[in-house]
Amino acid sequence: MTKEDIEFLKDLQHEINTQETDGQADPRFWVVNQSKRDWGFESGYADDIMICNCDGDTWETTEEFLDYLVEDGYLYKSEIDENYDYNFDEILALLDNSDFYICGYRDEDSIVSDTFFLTKRACEQHIEQNGYHYSKPHTYAMTAWRSPEYERFMKIFKSLNLDGIEVTSND
Repeated sequence: MTKEDIEFLKDLQHEINTQETDGQADPRFWVVNQSKRDWGFESGYADDIMICNCDGDTWETTEEFLDYLVEDGYLYKSEIDENYDYNFDEILALLDNSDFYICGYRDEDSIVSDTFFLTKRACEQHIEQNGYHYSKPHTYAMTAWRSPEYERFMKIFKSLNLDGIEVTSND
């Protein structure tokens, strides 16, 4: 092993032995968790609602939907009482148009497949560099429950004396 390899292992060992556990038992690892939006829920079963159209456009607030309707000529500004707090049903009633409908949705966390990090820091760096691939990403600690090889490997690695390892050339 090279001197750089040994230093890498020492640093990794120190980080693994001193990092936050995020409430998980050993052996732990980190993954990317993200928010996943599921559509099609009726209002009583949804986390929230928004307006959608057949083109896949969505509006989360009545204000942004009203602005869109005025800008695109569906409504005139004079038809809107700016002092009134409209709800989506009332806005849709102003329209004689079936292109818009109310969509119920739920936001749920989901673990991103093919992510695995030995340290929380590595997971955070991955999210910082690649977060644009995910929806509201964050780190998530997991326990490798009933994984005897990983558990034994981590136990050995965490207690390994790396000072006695022979240094080879960098070739």
